[in-house]
This record gives sequence, structure tokens and C-alpha cells, in this order.
Amino acid sequence: MRLRIPVLVIIVASCLAIASCGDSRSAEAQIAAQLRAMADAAEAGEVRKAADVIADNYRDLRGNDRQDVVNQLRFARLQTGKLAIFLDIDSISLITATLAEVDLKVRFAGIDTGRFAIDGAQYHFILECEQQGGDWLIVAARWTQGSGEPR
Repeated sequence: MRLRIPVLVIIVASCLAIASCGDSRSAEAQIAAQLRAMADAAEAGEVRKAADVIADNYRDLRGNDRQDVVNQLRFARLQTGKLAIFLDIDSISLITATLAEVDLKVRFAGIDTGRFAIDGAQYHFILECEQQGGDWLIVAARWTQGSGEPR
């Protein structure tokens, strides 16, 4: 079975649980810092921590819901072993005080038994985030492989 990298990327990029009550940074700064911290957690194999940032009401245009994304993350982790994740955040835009859109690109490098192999593929994502209970959660995502416009 072929790894569904885009769904894995959603999870990695979905790692947007932010905003502790006393955080004085801007929402954009909180989101960017958390994305990078959560990519580190995903590299370390902390699947549960990554999955916690996907909203219960997550749904994408390809028909995936929260459980589909969580299942793909678990499968990908078992299949790929250790991953190195490279994030390039193009923009974080607040639409309202509780809605944000994140435009980012993600690349993977698989590390398996001493070999370092670059997937070569880049994924371009648009994440729709909603602040729920003080945390920013992913409620939807669009993506494409390469530099095209996410759909």
C-alpha cells in the first residue's frame, strides 16, 4: 500500500494547537512557532500530540474527516520510520479574530537504516484554522503536490 503523504503532511502541518492563556505573541507568531514545534514532535513520532490539533469537525474537499487523517498518520509512521520535515511558511492571515488561513509548503526526507533519501516532492497547503477553546485547530485543508494551486 502506497503512503498517502498529503494526509501525513496535513497532520504535520495541522499541528497548530497554540495560544496558552498568557501568551502575548500575535496569533500569527503563535501559529508559526507552534507549526515548527509540532513538526519536531511529528519527527519524533508523537502521533497523538499531532492528532490532537485536528478539529473534531475537520473535513476536506477530498472527503477525509478527522479519523481518516489520524489513521493515515498512524499508518505513515509505521511505514516510513523516521522522518525529517521541512516547513516553509509563506503566509499566515487572520480572517477574523478566530479564523486564520496558513499557506505553506512541506518537504520530507525519509531516514531509514542509515540511508537518507529525499522524497523530492513538495506539497503546497492552504490550511483553514479556527480558534476553539483557546487553541487553533485545523478544520479544513487543500493541497497539491508541487508548486501548483492547492485544491
